[in-house]
Amino acid sequence: MDRMTGNNSRVGGKYREGVLIVFAFFGIIFMGLILIDIFTEENKMNSDRMPSPEMFERGMIDKRGFENNNGIISVQGNGKASSEPNTVLISLEIIVEGDDLDDVSSESSKIYRSLTSSLKRIGIEEENIETNYYNVNPMYAYPENESPRIDGYRVVHAINVKSTVKNYDELGKESGKIVDTAIRAGVISVGNIQFVLDEESEEKLQEEALRDAIQNAERKGEYMANELDIRLGEVKSVSEGAYTTNPDMMSLRFAAEADFAPSFSPKDYEVTASVSVIFMTK
Repeated sequence: MDRMTGNNSRVGGKYREGVLIVFAFFGIIFMGLILIDIFTEENKMNSDRMPSPEMFERGMIDKRGFENNNGIISVQGNGKASSEPNTVLISLEIIVEGDDLDDVSSESSKIYRSLTSSLKRIGIEEENIETNYYNVNPMYAYPENESPRIDGYRVVHAINVKSTVKNYDELGKESGKIVDTAIRAGVISVGNIQFVLDEESEEKLQEEALRDAIQNAERKGEYMANELDIRLGEVKSVSEGAYTTNPDMMSLRFAAEADFAPSFSPKDYEVTASVSVIFMTK
């Protein structure tokens, strides 16, 4: 009897021990589920609070410099200025052809002397009459079934003429007077006619174009800063770009016996400028 009681006690103890293990196992699982639920809820709340990619990027920009006075804005400014031209540049060509080289060269020189003296009479100073180039080339004949042979010579003497006037209204007439004088002297080709400014006037016009470019860069910088909700600071660096011009140009070709004085109406002379500016931000 006592043996049976002892056996029952041992069985009961093992049963209780098994029950406790089962309860502990399910308790651990239950606690794990609770922790997973809490962790999931926290992640969701953190996700709701996380900024959008745009906000994150903006925040990084702020940290990289804008809020620490290390940010920059880089812009390019463009400007232009125009003025009535006061100077004409004319390219003339004395062209003579003939059988004998000495005769051709002599005739070319004769026309050149006539041209320079005529230009001086109408007020063109000697330093404004310059030789651009002087070419002497043989002309060839190509007889049938024969080797090419020299059949004559061609001399081309190119001259540049410059004239500056005080009044724009005189520029067109002055240009026509030069062309007419050249034609009467024997010039048959007017290569280019350019209406520009004298050196001092062009420098002033470049300064105006540069000032306009700088103001354009400032406006662009302010606009970009306003759009980014930041303030524009001091200029960190500035570099000057190249200048460009658009001179009014034309070319003419006349017969040597032409008898008229052409007149021209020049367009405004325009200069463009550019600058690259880097602004600090604050």
